[in-house]
Parts: sequence; C-alpha cells; structure tokens
Amino acid sequence: MKVFKNLIPILLITFVSCSAIKLTYDYKSRSLTWPRSYNLRIFVGEFRETSDSVFGEMELIGTEHNLKNVFVIEPRDFLRRAFIKEIQNSNLFPLAQSEEEADIVLRGTLDKFYMNFRIHKMPQQPNGLEYKFYTEGWIKATMYVYQKDQLIHKIDAKSQIKDKGEMFLFGHWEDAVRDELDRMLQPMIFAVMDSIENFLSRR
Repeated sequence: MKVFKNLIPILLITFVSCSAIKLTYDYKSRSLTWPRSYNLRIFVGEFRETSDSVFGEMELIGTEHNLKNVFVIEPRDFLRRAFIKEIQNSNLFPLAQSEEEADIVLRGTLDKFYMNFRIHKMPQQPNGLEYKFYTEGWIKATMYVYQKDQLIHKIDAKSQIKDKGEMFLFGHWEDAVRDELDRMLQPMIFAVMDSIENFLSRR
C-alpha cells in the first residue's frame, strides 16, 4: 500500500470553488531498454478522441459535507505526449521531428478513458494518516502504424487500474492521481511498443 506525504490545500475550499477541476499531467517515463534497436525514425502523429467523455471523478467521503467533483486532464493530448516521452527515453527507435523525415508514423484514437478517485476520511492515526484513497480506472485506444502513408499495423490497446493507498493530513490528491495515471498508462504504452517491435522483427 502506498503512502503519499505531499502537501495539499484544504480539500473543501478546492472542491467547492469550481465545478470541474483541471488536472495538469506530465507522464513519467521509465527509460526502457529493449534487447534490440531499430534504425527507423518514428514520428508520433495525431491522436484523436472518439468523444469528449475523457474525464475522471473525485469523491471525498466521510466528512461533514461529502463532495464529488469532475476533473479533466490537461493537456488534452496527454496520451500522445506520453508516447513521445517513452520513445524518447528508450533505445527502440530514434524519434523523428516531423512526418516528412520519419520512416514510420504512429497515430492513435483514444476510444475510452475514465478514472474514479475516492478519498475516505478516517480517524486520525498516531502517524498522522487521515485519508485512504481508492482508484479505479480504464483506458482504451486504437493505435495505427503507417509506412509511406500505408497502414502496416493496427493495435487494440487497453489498460486498467484498481488500487488503494493512504495520504497524510492535507496530502495532495492531485499528486496521487498523477501517480495512478502513470501506473495505468505505463503497461499500455509498453504493450504498444512491444507489439510494434514484434511486428517489425517478423518483417
């Protein structure tokens, strides 16, 4: 079980003051090392969304006034940025700066995304812990690999998370959500990169 010690503003003020919270998110890559590298420059192109229902919900339970708020992730192309960051920090492909100079192009469609983040107030503990959190979320995307404007590989990618942890008094819930987003996206991004590597190795 994870424990978060970061500072946070008072929850009641934060959640009552706005109807939807913008959560800025910057994916943390793992600097993966692959057994083989390809001298194929890859460009990460457009990522579309099939709907505007890309959001999460935060719930605070067990206080005098239980709260529920929607949060939206900024920037909206967070998934594309996550792929770019993971490819940059791996040895699998060199990253092209434009589609014109690329040997292969990766595009995607974000089909489904949702996260529910529930915070439960609990009696204060001797070590200062006051909140438990529970995370449930899922993401589904379709990825396309192009070479010379021809579709050569399609990947149905998905991942989900079901997790729990603890936060100290005034612990920053946004930081906990960002960590959970990393944990949910990392296996999906790895699976996509692994699928591309396997496909190219058989060609």
